[in-house]
Amino acid sequence: MSAVNALPYFADMVASQKFTCCDWYLKPDGSIMNRFKKPVLGSMTNGYVVIGTKFYGEKVNIMLHRAVWIGAHGGMIPDPSMQIDHINGNKADNRPSNLRLVTPKENVNNPNTSGNRARYTRLTDSQKQTLVAMWNSTRDLPRGAGRLTIREIADKYGISQRVAAEIIAKAKQQEGPAIGGAEA
Repeated sequence: MSAVNALPYFADMVASQKFTCCDWYLKPDGSIMNRFKKPVLGSMTNGYVVIGTKFYGEKVNIMLHRAVWIGAHGGMIPDPSMQIDHINGNKADNRPSNLRLVTPKENVNNPNTSGNRARYTRLTDSQKQTLVAMWNSTRDLPRGAGRLTIREIADKYGISQRVAAEIIAKAKQQEGPAIGGAEA
């Protein structure tokens, strides 16, 4: 890790510069396009999308939700102690309308995030059922031919792979021994 990346909020400054210099453009769905009209892509880290970019030769990692907030509000985050909260609790939903500037205490107390509760309480029962149904519906397909992976399902719901696997395992336990076995 370079000394530049260790500076607090350096990534926020880089995001601000990318928007100010017209290197990046924000779309209403929360995605970012570069000046060549190509999407700025990232990778998932702890349920958050992280963008890797270069700034004067230095590699900089920027949290997508922070970059979207900066792009939507035209500049830096005004107070370094403030955080960007996903209103609906879905870390993958980076629409500007779903992001708000909050104190750390407000962020922890968001009723739509897991906080101190179970790790996947922010998914509704319906979402959990759909997640399990998606997983089960592709089990008979060969790998690489439409069979979904835990990673793909976790990314779709903005949760970690471990949480997605726990939801699937819990559903299997609730279904009991009838899975794949003969009924008496």
